Amino acid sequence: MGWLLGNGNTLRIKATKQSKDHVYVKSVSVNGRVLKDNVLSHKDIIGGGEIVFEMHNLY
Repeated sequence: MGWLLGNGNTLRIKATKQSKDHVYVKSVSVNGRVLKDNVLSHKDIIGGGEIVFEMHNLY
């Protein structure tokens, strides 16, 4: 699934290992780059591409 942004870029968001037991975010990556502190910037979002949330069952 993706969203066409006003600047012409497309943003896709997905979660890996998602299940009823995997409700915690283990890591977040933007276009393959793992984010420190799991903080998304405005630049990350408007740049488009893919944001991946890796889910886990432990906090």
